[in-house]
Amino acid sequence: MIRSITSTFTGRSPAPIRRLLPHFPKDPAAPHIFPTTSQGDFFNGVSKPLPEVLTVQAEPLLRSQIINVPTVSVESRYRQEDEDHLRLELFGLEILYGKDHPKTFSTLGMLGYVLMNQGRYKSAEEIVRRLIIASRKWKGDSDLNTLEASIYLGNIWVRQGRHVKGEKILRRTWESLRDIHGHEHRCTLDAMRSLALSIARQRRLKEAEEMLVWALETCERVLNQNDSSTLEIMFGLGAVYFGQGRLKEAEELQKKLVVIMLRVLGPDHPSILVARTVLGMTYANQGYLQKATEIQAQVLETQKNLFGLAHPNTLTSMENLSRTWIRQSRKSEALKLIFTCFQLSTEVLGANHPYTVGRSRLLDDLVQG
Repeated sequence: MIRSITSTFTGRSPAPIRRLLPHFPKDPAAPHIFPTTSQGDFFNGVSKPLPEVLTVQAEPLLRSQIINVPTVSVESRYRQEDEDHLRLELFGLEILYGKDHPKTFSTLGMLGYVLMNQGRYKSAEEIVRRLIIASRKWKGDSDLNTLEASIYLGNIWVRQGRHVKGEKILRRTWESLRDIHGHEHRCTLDAMRSLALSIARQRRLKEAEEMLVWALETCERVLNQNDSSTLEIMFGLGAVYFGQGRLKEAEELQKKLVVIMLRVLGPDHPSILVARTVLGMTYANQGYLQKATEIQAQVLETQKNLFGLAHPNTLTSMENLSRTWIRQSRKSEALKLIFTCFQLSTEVLGANHPYTVGRSRLLDDLVQG
């Protein structure tokens, strides 16, 4: 759902997974500091516009009176091998050239991207801030490297629930890219998408829709339908339609997206898992509960194996499946799942993050119900 902007969350790292996982190659057409954003931005770049199923009851019972609280043990971290390799590479570059030398920029950008993929937003913020400071020093405020890193910083803030702050830097960066490189430059379109989704999280859905419709038409004309930027904008527009209650339009766009992504990326790419779970949400809100449950359960199982339980994408899928189970009157199963989700969300995202607050309310509703 599109959440409130009252959070003071600054981010906390999920616990590590020690295993080798597939690495998805960089799109050669993407900007040169960060890799293509489809894997990292697809889900987290857009809030879940899922309406509340239940309203908050009066004074909730103590959860410990209702639920046998499990101990959640998280033993792994997604893309740990990539992180280790990049940190070692960065260490070597710093020895050769000095800290924050331009030779380190590409590695810093890749490391920030991997940390963001892992859901470690505070760590990613620290790396990207360092990159922006160094890039400004060596190349100036208007350099493409600096502006591209600013997009990532804005996305991180939005994921942390700091929507207004994220919107400010994204708007400033989009305007700079537009003035320097033009409306149709890839980075300008990526900044516009990120800005639109930060606006959507603040429930300004009409404004976000207008930006995304223009961006999608431009991407399909200037780039192509299979390009990562086009797919990300298509995903964002579908989520905005969902938030507006235009479920049939959202479904058609989301199904089109899934078909393209299956052809381009394959069935187990992280981005297609996100696209499928959002399609499941759309089915659920139209009353196609069995179809929604099948999709959401499959995606959740794959994400648990790929990302681990404590990854933000996995937590969102847990919440969405819980909500669908509630609609199917499977409240006991939903209660157990949303409690685990809330417990992990508190640990990983923080108690004041908008997603954690929403999960707390859903859990209280179930306990009271």
